[in-house]
Amino acid sequence: MKVYYFIGLILLASCIPTRTISWTTGETAAEIRLPEQAKSLVILNRIRLAYPYNQINSTILNPNNPSILNSTLNGLRSQILSQGRLNVTGTYTNYQHTDYGNFPRLLTPLEVKSVAAGNDLVLSLEMMDQSISDSYSIDIGRQDLGNNAYREVDMFIGRRSIPLYIGWRLYNSRTGELIDEWQKEEDYFNEAESFQRVRITNLLNTNYVNKLNSLGNKFGRLYGMRISPIVHHRSMNIYTGGNLALINGANAAFADNWQAALEIWNQD
Repeated sequence: MKVYYFIGLILLASCIPTRTISWTTGETAAEIRLPEQAKSLVILNRIRLAYPYNQINSTILNPNNPSILNSTLNGLRSQILSQGRLNVTGTYTNYQHTDYGNFPRLLTPLEVKSVAAGNDLVLSLEMMDQSISDSYSIDIGRQDLGNNAYREVDMFIGRRSIPLYIGWRLYNSRTGELIDEWQKEEDYFNEAESFQRVRITNLLNTNYVNKLNSLGNKFGRLYGMRISPIVHHRSMNIYTGGNLALINGANAAFADNWQAALEIWNQD
């Protein structure tokens, strides 16, 4: 008989509607102190894609490859939104420059306010540069002929080194003042070998794009973590039906009146 009783309780509980509720448990401060009440920002891209490294294959060997630029902006945007504190209202392109790894002039307060369009902050990507250096050499390698037989052959070895520079500035759109300036540099190195030199070049080009896209995304996320506080949330499922106490308690919880909800749920 008890078995049927417990089965009945389980079936009854499964019929009671539930709903997920989330609430804020705290906030981790950012490395950079933002102005009070800053809630929204726009992203500004000042990088001009205008100087190819190699005119023959400028799609890949471009110091400011468009895909790298986009991955940097996307990484920043994703990180800020995931931290739940700031709202990104738009991404714009203006006041561009080609200063080859140097920060351009600061935006004037009037320019900052014009770009901000009523938002609290302007976050500007103002530096992105690479210096690509390739070298090739020939070394003696072994080619497997099968049956534990080998022969010595000329092996081409290609090496590519790229110092990547990315720089951000953060402006207070209310005053036009500079809040933060941050630059990140990382040296990328890749090596490939093959029996054919053209094969090496293709490998270096493919690895270059994939790696720098990853680095761009990482640098965007790093700056997002630098300036945006992280809001911590907790979630749980609560019953929203079954009896009057559950209904009223759920309504109080969704109204963020947890004291009243606990008192209702603890009633006999």
